[in-house]
Amino acid sequence: MKKFILTPNISVGPFVFGMEREEVWKMMKDEFGTERELPTFEREYYTNPNVLLEYIDNKLVSVSFVDDRYGRYCEIYLNGEKIWPRTQKKFFSIFGEHSFVDVYGEYMSSELSIATEWELDGRHNLLLAITGYSKEMIECFQFFGIILELKKGMERDKVRKLIGRTPKISNDGRTDCYPQGFYSPEETFITFDDNNRLVKITKKYYIKGKIQNVLE
Repeated sequence: MKKFILTPNISVGPFVFGMEREEVWKMMKDEFGTERELPTFEREYYTNPNVLLEYIDNKLVSVSFVDDRYGRYCEIYLNGEKIWPRTQKKFFSIFGEHSFVDVYGEYMSSELSIATEWELDGRHNLLLAITGYSKEMIECFQFFGIILELKKGMERDKVRKLIGRTPKISNDGRTDCYPQGFYSPEETFITFDDNNRLVKITKKYYIKGKIQNVLE
């Protein structure tokens, strides 16, 4: 079984954040004998090893290790301590639970750029990423939590106070826009009526600068 060393925000084993996609393909073949996979947008999933790779502008920004207890191919170490795969109890005894933010059952550290979760059957999944990635994920999830609290008819001043950020305002003055994210860019549009009461929330998601999905 291979042992990968984690250098937070920089690399894990042979995966170095910032590698060009072509460099990753060559490394995967040399290291694991794996041929390149067809990408789905900015992601590639490999069964050997069991990883999901994410790119921005063809540069590697995150590696997700998917736990398969019947075919584990590596262990991940940080400062001489095995951190993956681990039980939840042992994992937090290493780092301290206070080092991670619980976001709907997924635990994230902005300092280490780590996101981790455990399946009901105990499988341990681990995402490791470039500097700023986990911080952005935490901020996006927290913002999403605030959006879920908003209700039609709420006053504009109350909405802005809850969000706690200065929005961009549309030309007609009725819509507040909240852009966020570099790794997973999106925009949230909150529209109000003539009495400054909330009437609609729309989210736009972008991949390669183009709108890929719109939710209302």
